[in-house]
Amino acid sequence: MRRLELACLAGAALATVGLCLLGWLTYDYSAVVLRLPVMVTAAMLVVIAARAVALLRGPAPGVEAIAAPHSQPEFKDGWVKAVLWLLAVLPAVVLLGYPLGLGLYVLAFVRLHGHGWRTAVAVGVAISGLSYLGFALLLSVPLPLMPLWMEGP
Repeated sequence: MRRLELACLAGAALATVGLCLLGWLTYDYSAVVLRLPVMVTAAMLVVIAARAVALLRGPAPGVEAIAAPHSQPEFKDGWVKAVLWLLAVLPAVVLLGYPLGLGLYVLAFVRLHGHGWRTAVAVGVAISGLSYLGFALLLSVPLPLMPLWMEGP
């Protein structure tokens, strides 16, 4: 389980750094726009590093490690599948644009993890809508609404 958790931490770190790099290199966001995502990513990386160090050190001597039942997600095909799911949002957003790509990514994720179509569609629409509301409307982050391949030079 330790290896799976370390892999998930690495995947989360790669995904958040990848999204910041995508905004900077591909969508040419300004430093002002990227300030919040970079600060959140930096905070996440600190938390991820602290958890990774704790995992690598193991439990304190004489203390038995106690894990709550079902505290860790169980991926049937292993940690590779978990990391690939985390990274799959990047091509979805690049190929389909922000709201549509994110919504379909969430829909597929929820559906393939055993939930019904109504739940998957509702969660996909809610995540896309709320993230668009929060980032594009409230924070004025210029999100890539159109797919990258449809935008002109």
